[in-house]
Amino acid sequence: MRRSKQDFIYAIKYPVREYQKFQDYRHRQIQDEPTSLSPGLWSRLHPSLRQSYKFCLAGVASVWIMCFVFTIWVAVSRAAHKAEAGLVYILRTGSCATIQEINFWIHLLINILATGLYSVSSFVMQRLAAPTREDVDKAHSAKVSVRIGSLAMSNLGVLGRKRWAVFMSLVASSFPIHLVSNSLIVYSTTNAEWSSFVYLVAASDLNSLESDSSVLEISNPRQYNQLVPADIDNSTQSVQYIIHQKPPLLHLTIKDCIGTFGSGSDETWSDVLVLYNHETIYKDGEQNLKAPSIPGDSSFTKTKDSYLPDRSSVPWSWMCGAYSHECDVQTILQNDTWTIDQTIVTECRARKLPDSCELNVSLAIMILVLICITCKFVCIILAISIGRSQALLTIGDAIASFLQDPDKVWLHDQPPYTSRRKMVMVEMKDAFGTSTIFGLVCLSLAWSFFAFTFQQTRTAYTNSGTKFDFGTMLRFGFGKMPTLWTQKLRTLVLAYADAKNPAVSYTSGASLANLPQIALSAFYLLFNNYISRLFVAFELRSFSTRRRGLRVSQPAKDTKQRGAHFLQIPLRYGLLNMAIFTLLHTILSQTLFLRRVYAIYPQSFDDPNDIGKELISMIGYSPVSCFALAIVLSVLVASGIIMGLIPIDWRFPDTSGSSLAISAACHPPEGTQNTQQGEVRWGVMKKKAHNIVQCSFSLLPVRPPEVGERITIF
Repeated sequence: MRRSKQDFIYAIKYPVREYQKFQDYRHRQIQDEPTSLSPGLWSRLHPSLRQSYKFCLAGVASVWIMCFVFTIWVAVSRAAHKAEAGLVYILRTGSCATIQEINFWIHLLINILATGLYSVSSFVMQRLAAPTREDVDKAHSAKVSVRIGSLAMSNLGVLGRKRWAVFMSLVASSFPIHLVSNSLIVYSTTNAEWSSFVYLVAASDLNSLESDSSVLEISNPRQYNQLVPADIDNSTQSVQYIIHQKPPLLHLTIKDCIGTFGSGSDETWSDVLVLYNHETIYKDGEQNLKAPSIPGDSSFTKTKDSYLPDRSSVPWSWMCGAYSHECDVQTILQNDTWTIDQTIVTECRARKLPDSCELNVSLAIMILVLICITCKFVCIILAISIGRSQALLTIGDAIASFLQDPDKVWLHDQPPYTSRRKMVMVEMKDAFGTSTIFGLVCLSLAWSFFAFTFQQTRTAYTNSGTKFDFGTMLRFGFGKMPTLWTQKLRTLVLAYADAKNPAVSYTSGASLANLPQIALSAFYLLFNNYISRLFVAFELRSFSTRRRGLRVSQPAKDTKQRGAHFLQIPLRYGLLNMAIFTLLHTILSQTLFLRRVYAIYPQSFDDPNDIGKELISMIGYSPVSCFALAIVLSVLVASGIIMGLIPIDWRFPDTSGSSLAISAACHPPEGTQNTQQGEVRWGVMKKKAHNIVQCSFSLLPVRPPEVGERITIF
């Protein structure tokens, strides 16, 4: 018990103690270099560095110009007009299928640009965190190793205050870039069913109802959740009101009526009059079968989700009667007659409203995107001014530095050499572990959310008497939300607090829906670090098998040195990694999103284009997109784990990018010069004594060490 208490206290105090040690080390070892913005700074950079920084600055500047021009166009163009409060503008209106397709391709483009900006930030952060030879020597004197060739937390100890500030500014402007950019564009759809009425009417009374025009004198407009109660006090007047409104009611056959309203997926049909020829059991004439499903302002219970329509029951339940809770449309279709509460239906009249969706943009979020990109651009310029020209950015840089000036501070003998045929996960357990654990957490959340939404959606459809299975889910389509949902799903996922506040409903809803984008961005950083470490290990291993020039960030002319990769990995693998995460970010934007629905209803007796609408905002979800996200994420995480399980004969003493291990392998024979400029190989240069050999990178012939030989560096 006492030991457990001590371990608990140790675990609690460990982060504070390590942070204090980190700060003490920084204050003891780090001195800020003067910031220089002189015109000659750019010319003093190595051509390869100038090329890399040109690419970074040009990429960020291009995206900034695109966003700035788009912002100005939205603000002043007549084509984009203001939709509502909160600086929300309408970019385009059209059919919902077209607008949704445009929305997908826009989000794909947005995520391509955002991933590119994120990669640029990753490069600059690696550049800032890369130690110089002076930093390495100071760390070695304190018996501390730094990481070469990858972005490691241990390297943050070599940052001065200015570089630390720039580094953290890049982090702060990078992590939310996918969040704010995916919140920028949202499409708004329409739903006429939510605000519709359904009445059962005798066909013999229809002519008299159509000829009576007394309701035309009503001046108060119709509301989205009710006909005007102050002027309409009975069902007959309500039916007259519906008949005389424009657009006019259309004639539908029994089969067409059942097929249209029984699917529950068509959201453009509004009010319905169901006609019959026989005597009804009701003595009051017209019978109201359905009222709007959206709660009115007179609701006694005010909860977070009280503004949302109740979809726990099927929207077509009226087809079986006013008091029916379950209604099987297939049974109705199979019968010869359609009966509602013992009344045989002969035909129906229904109103079809225009299918008009909107593509919206938030100018407030657009300004926030511009601020993030501007911050990133300024940080790159500051990184150029305060960056160290001789930073050891790659493994080749470190090897070249130690070959030119061998480490004199931290000399030690290596343990007996063993040919280490180990799995990747064992050789680089920290990079593999953090990436895999974080990926498995993201994967478990993705599958859990899919299982939850699928189960709740199936429950909603099952309760309504409708079959729901995996095939039914796939028919919803990519990025589309089911028609029905349970009360639990409505409370936990769909509703959010600011949905009824026009000033912030767009920004708050879009930000909430895209919060998982931050976790996915963090996973990209960890997975990219794992891949970078893997290629660093392969780079070191290759020097034990064949001769080759060092891959350095600043290759010297007329030498065998090679240029470094942009992100420490070959371009084809870097582009593949970016493409995978671009796809993941795009799918995630279609999995959870801000769903803006206009409950539409006719408002005029004369103008068919006078359509009223009430905005209903919610956090939408798509089971199909969530399933696709979980599948792609599973493939990515499984690929990382499979790579970690591959056994490799590493040969080189240490492949973790440790500066101590690299320095110990860089002690060429005395009298050799410019070893770092030629094609080198690591191996045994000479045998000192029994089972004691000297190994180093060398231009001379070398052999691999044998198992059991003890390696010395002098």
